[in-house]
Amino acid sequence: MSISSTLPSVQPVHGEWAQRITAAWQKTVEGVIETGTLLVQAKRWMSPNEFTDMIEHSYRSRGTPHSA
Repeated sequence: MSISSTLPSVQPVHGEWAQRITAAWQKTVEGVIETGTLLVQAKRWMSPNEFTDMIEHSYRSRGTPHSA
């Protein structure tokens, strides 16, 4: 989806921009919190080696940052 396709056809007022920006930002915040919660739950249920293997196999191959 391009940025221009999400732009409104009528110029929103200040408060409307603030609401849209806050709503978009909140989606990200909720995603980060959910991700952290799931990682904590997975770590509790798995052995340390299982958890490390899951992280290495699931995320290192996707080019996400990781420590050496």
